[in-house]
Amino acid sequence: MGNIRSEGGGGENVNLLEWQLLDTDRLVEYQDFFSGAVEAKNERTINNVRYMMALADSHNQGGASDQYMVVGGMAVLANISLHLGEYSALKWRDSHDLDIICRNRGYEFLYKQFFDHTEVASKSLAFGNKFVYMGHSYDINDFQLDNTNIDVYVPGKSNGMEIIVNKTVFGPDQWKNSVLVDYFGIPVRVVDPVTLMSMKLDINWGEKTLRKSRDLEDIINLLGVIEGNELNPRLVCDTLTVSEANKLSTIVTNMIEQDDEDGSQNKYLLTPSMDYLNEIIEMEVKG
Repeated sequence: MGNIRSEGGGGENVNLLEWQLLDTDRLVEYQDFFSGAVEAKNERTINNVRYMMALADSHNQGGASDQYMVVGGMAVLANISLHLGEYSALKWRDSHDLDIICRNRGYEFLYKQFFDHTEVASKSLAFGNKFVYMGHSYDINDFQLDNTNIDVYVPGKSNGMEIIVNKTVFGPDQWKNSVLVDYFGIPVRVVDPVTLMSMKLDINWGEKTLRKSRDLEDIINLLGVIEGNELNPRLVCDTLTVSEANKLSTIVTNMIEQDDEDGSQNKYLLTPSMDYLNEIIEMEVKG
């Protein structure tokens, strides 16, 4: 999976993670996991799972396990894996980056030193509280993983400890509700599925694009996670704005109609039940 190492130096976080896994009873599962990515032709996504595990482990080893959260598509996948297991990633859509929230700017060094070879380490010009890192690492066998991007959101200078990602404000409640997902013995902290769904619903919906279809797919999968977590639809919808709740109802209605036409429900990893979907539709107008 990739090329033999041609340059030295760097963070070696993936390498260290995999040496650590040598002493666990999950090593064989882990090796089968990323080996299966070749057959599934989904190596980039699996490599991003490996990066996510290594990044979480670097926080855990540094006593900062409560200082970060994974958001975005990889957080959707992580929430799904709580119900379907780590191997569900083999059927996940292509994922090309990691989105991270870090509640303390003092831990920026973890990202600067993360890759074995860093190509980009800069502050975003568009968002004052966002840092962008791009690079690649090598695994325990000295093979190069795919390049990836890590977008890190930190507290804004005028927002205290709150972190804003697009329209979503991450404060104490979001940190309290964060979810720990076990990946082959490595705990990874991710944002909770209801907050994730709210973030997806806040996207500006325009003409149909690949990005839009991914967000639609994520929303349906997240509903499957939320139902699996036994969260009452009314309580879930009450956390959304009126606009978000109505948009969710429209998405669910269109999804049911589309599935009736072409049976496309199979594209979802974790499809919610029809009863749950109907309850969402009935709550279109909030009281």
